[in-house]
Amino acid sequence: MNIELKGNHNAVVEKVFELVDELKMWDQITVSSFHHPYYAQMEEAKRRMKITERIYFGFLAHKIEEIPDYSTVQCQDDDSLNLDIQLLTSHRHVILEKIEKAKEKKTKNKILFPNVG
Repeated sequence: MNIELKGNHNAVVEKVFELVDELKMWDQITVSSFHHPYYAQMEEAKRRMKITERIYFGFLAHKIEEIPDYSTVQCQDDDSLNLDIQLLTSHRHVILEKIEKAKEKKTKNKILFPNVG
């Protein structure tokens, strides 16, 4: 199950983790967001709440400037970079370079097809 965190609300991560813990669904979730600081908030909440389960994170991006700088991001194996297909079609060379950097960090790459109709 993908849980997409919207906006920038500091308390949302712990509330989501409390619910996931109550439902015993740790092995079934991925957390994703366009607001990438949630990644660090997630790691801090895991420490505070003494959560030992692995939680995957999806870095969502529909603009080039939203793609994480993988030289500074401390992501874990199998986190994911989720790119809007329009980025790949409009900025192909730049996006392919960023995908390669993500692969070096063992991040999965996914393509989103929003508003296709």
